[in-house]
Amino acid sequence: MTSAVTFALPFTPTVLTVGLTTGVIGLFYMFYKKRGKADYPPIYAGWIPWFGCAFEFGRNPLSFIEQKRKELGPVYTLYVANERLTFVCDREGQEQFFESQNVDFQKGVQPTVKKVCGMPKDLFYQNHSIMHDFVKGSLAPSKLGSFTEKIHKLFTKHIMKVGQTGEGDLSDFVRSTMYPGVMDNFYGANVLPTENKDDFKLFERHFVNFDNQFEYGAKLPGFLLRFV
Repeated sequence: MTSAVTFALPFTPTVLTVGLTTGVIGLFYMFYKKRGKADYPPIYAGWIPWFGCAFEFGRNPLSFIEQKRKELGPVYTLYVANERLTFVCDREGQEQFFESQNVDFQKGVQPTVKKVCGMPKDLFYQNHSIMHDFVKGSLAPSKLGSFTEKIHKLFTKHIMKVGQTGEGDLSDFVRSTMYPGVMDNFYGANVLPTENKDDFKLFERHFVNFDNQFEYGAKLPGFLLRFV
C-alpha cells in the first residue's frame, strides 16, 4: 500500500521577491561576463544594475578615468547609466579607432536623431551623407573667406561693449561676445535678440539649459518626451 505525500510551497510575496531579485542579478552577471570576452576591451561595470559605475564616475571623473587606465590598460570601457563609454588613452589606439572600418558615425547618432527630430531610420540613412557633404563643403577653407570680414566686425562690435579691462568667467565672456556675432552672421541682423542686453541674457539662459540637458533628454524613451 502506498501513500501520497502532499506539500505546498510557501509562495509568499517575500519568497517571490527574493526569487525575482536573484534571477535579475544572475542575468546581469551573465551579461557582464559575456561583455568581458576577448572581443571587447576590458570593462568595468560597477555593481549596481543599470547605473553601473555612474556614482563612482560622477564623484571625480578625471581621477576615475586615470585610475581605470592604470588598472585596465590604455583602452577600456565603463558602464555608466546604461551607456558604454569606451576610453582610448594612447595614440596607437586612437589611430586604430579612427581608421577602423567597424566605426560607423551614422549608426552612432541615428537613434538620437530619431528621438529628437522624429526622422525615420530609412530617411536618415538616405539623406545623411547628402547633408553631411553639403555642410562640409560649405565650411571648406576656400569658402570661408567671404565670411571672415563680416564675422570679424561682429566680434569686434560685441567685444567693445565689454570694455578693455575687468574680470569674469571665461565662458560668460565668450557667450556675451561670440554668440551674438555668430547669431547675427548666421540668421541676419535683428532676427534674434542680440542688441538688448536683458533679452539676450534670457535667450542665453534658455540656450545654455538646452545645451546642458540635451544629451540626457535625447536618451529618454520617446513616450516620455511629451511630459518634458
